Amino acid sequence: MSIAAARRIRPASSRPFDRQSGVVSLIASKATVGLLWVALGAFLIIPTMSFLVLAFSPRLFGQGTAWLTASNLKTALGGVTLRGMVDSIAVSSFAAITATAVGVGIAWLVQRRDLPGRSALTFGLWAIMIVPTYVVGAGWEAVLGPAGLLRSAGIASPALAHLFFSGFGVAVVLALRGVPFAYFAISVAMAGLGRDVEDAARTHGGNRRDVARVAIGLLAPALFSSLVIVFAESIGDFGVAATIAQASSFPVATYQIYASISTFPAQFGVAAVVGWLLVAAVALALMLQARLTKGRSYAVIGGRIRPAAVRRLGLLPKLTATLAVGFFFTLALGVPVLGGFVASLFPPLEPLGLSHLTLAYYLQIPHSKSLGGSVLFSMRMATLAATATVAGAAIVARLVGSPRAGWAGRLVDLTMLTAVAIPGVVFAAGYVFTYNLGFWHHLGLSLYGTSTLLGIAYVGAALPTSARLLSGPMAQLQGSLIGAARVHGASPISAWRKAALPLVARSLMWAWLLAFSATFLELPVSEMLAPAGVTPVSVAVTQVLNKSNLSEGAALSVTAVLLTLGVIAAVLALWRVVAPAGWRYLGRTWWGPTQTERLGAPMAGERKGLAG
Repeated sequence: MSIAAARRIRPASSRPFDRQSGVVSLIASKATVGLLWVALGAFLIIPTMSFLVLAFSPRLFGQGTAWLTASNLKTALGGVTLRGMVDSIAVSSFAAITATAVGVGIAWLVQRRDLPGRSALTFGLWAIMIVPTYVVGAGWEAVLGPAGLLRSAGIASPALAHLFFSGFGVAVVLALRGVPFAYFAISVAMAGLGRDVEDAARTHGGNRRDVARVAIGLLAPALFSSLVIVFAESIGDFGVAATIAQASSFPVATYQIYASISTFPAQFGVAAVVGWLLVAAVALALMLQARLTKGRSYAVIGGRIRPAAVRRLGLLPKLTATLAVGFFFTLALGVPVLGGFVASLFPPLEPLGLSHLTLAYYLQIPHSKSLGGSVLFSMRMATLAATATVAGAAIVARLVGSPRAGWAGRLVDLTMLTAVAIPGVVFAAGYVFTYNLGFWHHLGLSLYGTSTLLGIAYVGAALPTSARLLSGPMAQLQGSLIGAARVHGASPISAWRKAALPLVARSLMWAWLLAFSATFLELPVSEMLAPAGVTPVSVAVTQVLNKSNLSEGAALSVTAVLLTLGVIAAVLALWRVVAPAGWRYLGRTWWGPTQTERLGAPMAGERKGLAG
């Protein structure tokens, strides 16, 4: 037999097998996309859009007699509601500008100078992102409040307390919270500015100021991205609104939505108008970013780029930079966390001394039916929600990253980007309104006021961010890996487990940890959707603080944070022991500490769909 004839010979069963496999894969993919759209529509799109449409068409949902009205708009654009929106824009703008300036400084020290402890600095920024703002607010109240540590120590400053418990304090806390987002958005862009840019500016006679001006111009997309990210994070924040802003009677938009829904009768229409205003504020910031960067080129990375040199700092500049960074972490994390911990060890208004030191506030948590039950309930819900979130996010990320996704993948991607730009309080309000309609009762689905709906809302809130986080690792998976495993006789599940899972296992683990942390400490969804008789731990913290029991609230918030860190440590330790060595080695290039900056920028930038 000739070689040409041998090449034409094919196994008799290969073509039918290929055709059958292709049909099965096509049907499976269509079914997956269909189920995905049903889930996105029921638990993401419909609640949010129904709530926002209510602002102008109350009769559509049986909430009034008018098909189209502007009465809710008139009510919202007046009095304390309008003031809350103006205040939110003001403090969010201050936070965006301040956080971006600080983020540029920290990124410059990390990328261009030999600042001590640069790896620890990155992990510190991650810690600031993980600790929710209501815990930070509770910590500051424990230090500066009327029954705080400074008063117990006899060094209270009424002027400092009055200054902090105002719009200024709200803006400062939001700015400190926004620095990690700014840093992660800027650091990678700054790393891409090689030595060539600096050399070119100096060759043409430029001094340090000229070099800085050129660098800032090339960093414009990252800077604008940082401004918009921090602005969007700040204007949609609910933790500071429920703690510092409420304690200082400083109205902000997110709390106005909560107050409008909590009143009787509930003013869903007014709350929906405020939701529109929040979304519009973020959209205007996006449009401004696009307008300022339109028609300009910022391409600096090429095949011959030389990395910028890391220069040594002198003793005095190094000491100054270290103290400045230390001062930032002291304000952002040290004072509120350590202050809250110390406050939890002493009764309110008692002198600070060993004679008054007590662990009573911690010992009562396991024995208290309300507090202990809150911790266990949130732990269970966070575990289930994180698992479901990662499973759904992996499917979404795989669909979006597939080259054969087509218009369906692009539409899902657009939906995810839009969803992460919606403030959490607006998302939660959409669930409150939509699933309380009589329509669901007629269908026999009474989800409102149940733990099931709360869990679904947790998944819906965490899914967009988790999907964006996994989009990079899932997009790197080549379809030939699965195909090769199938050719060698593996089933679809076995092919994914053996060929794909080892490559993305570490990414899935970190996505689970982040989803767990966000869900366990989540506030707006928990506040609005917790069923009767059940109190999530975040709601328990704010309720205790509202009763002016700072020591008990500080103990509960410290316990919640320690439990979160404990779960993270336990999972990481279990990963080192149980995961095969190949899984740990393959994942290290993406999630390892030396690549934290590479991860940070896509996550921070894409959290709001605003990557520069």
